[in-house]
Amino acid sequence: MISPKLRGVRASIISILCTLSLSLSPLADTAVAEGDCSIADSAIHTASDIRGLRIKRSVPCRLQSRDEVEHYLRDAIARKIPEKKLKGEERVFKLLGLIDKNYDYTNGLIALYTDQIGGYYDPEKDYYAMAGWMPAAFQMPIAVHELTHALQDQHYNLERFVDDTHVFGDALM
Repeated sequence: MISPKLRGVRASIISILCTLSLSLSPLADTAVAEGDCSIADSAIHTASDIRGLRIKRSVPCRLQSRDEVEHYLRDAIARKIPEKKLKGEERVFKLLGLIDKNYDYTNGLIALYTDQIGGYYDPEKDYYAMAGWMPAAFQMPIAVHELTHALQDQHYNLERFVDDTHVFGDALM
């Protein structure tokens, strides 16, 4: 049996490999300046072709700064994840020695996500946010990935599957 930690590592590796393979594909050859939402229309069509999900409606793209992305993350965490759950995760990770005992878990998560995020799909407001600082070579694969979530939402209503307040870890994934 694979431990949850190993499953998470395996899923991360698969995600990285998929992103790298997309970035090395012809999709990445699209000449786009940093932070250009003009690729969103092409990206959602590519996602539709790859996933076999029909586009039911267009998805607006919003170019966002680091500050805007951080604000979104702080707001989403504050609204959707109970403080007790975050504190519990922090305590467990510290007890397991996965993070330092003085590490500020919530702010650390926000800093990590802000640094690593290339974009996101907001199912509540139905838009794709592109990180304005993302290099052109990564924009198309990230947009295709995030707009896949938009298509999934159009077909399956993603919000009904996501309940951070009661569902945890692998069950949520």
